Amino acid sequence: AASAAVTSGGDAAVSSTGPRGPAKPSKEVEEVVALAQKERRMIFGPKENPYITLVELGKGATATVHRCFRAADPSTALAVKVVRIDQLSRNAKGAAEKLRRETEILFSMRHEHIVSLYEVWE
Repeated sequence: AASAAVTSGGDAAVSSTGPRGPAKPSKEVEEVVALAQKERRMIFGPKENPYITLVELGKGATATVHRCFRAADPSTALAVKVVRIDQLSRNAKGAAEKLRRETEILFSMRHEHIVSLYEVWE
């Protein structure tokens, strides 16, 4: 199992859903996603405006950090940390709970010297 957290220096972004469910991706987003698929990039998040990885920035025993962008806004650089929960410890359930608590703390913090957390997926 893996968990991804998207971070940047700005305020939190929220995916939009309409009364009939998630919004359909625009033609431009579909084209960016098709190119990313052709280039075998990691694509994740909401279909109407997914995240697309560019390069690996760093890697540890349990997580990898990638530079990424949103399909609808390729000019804004973000970072994604993909955590392998099953690699955290022998007590994967306890480690997953600790990771959830840490993300709750990051969601609540807003400071110019602390990276902001946008979204989390499991």
